[in-house]
Amino acid sequence: MTTIILSIRKMLYDDYPMLIETGQVFVIDYTKTDGSVERLYYRSDGYIWNGLPSTENFTIG
Repeated sequence: MTTIILSIRKMLYDDYPMLIETGQVFVIDYTKTDGSVERLYYRSDGYIWNGLPSTENFTIG
């Protein structure tokens, strides 16, 4: 069984270089200054944060 856990990380639609639609999932790799990479997953489900549409981070575990 796959468990999906939501966290508190959010990204505004304006943070993406393309148009965002409800129902999309994004995989974003962040490369840190030490060369390590952190992979994060975000979904657009119509969530509004501080009055602006945003995506929420989730973890697959």
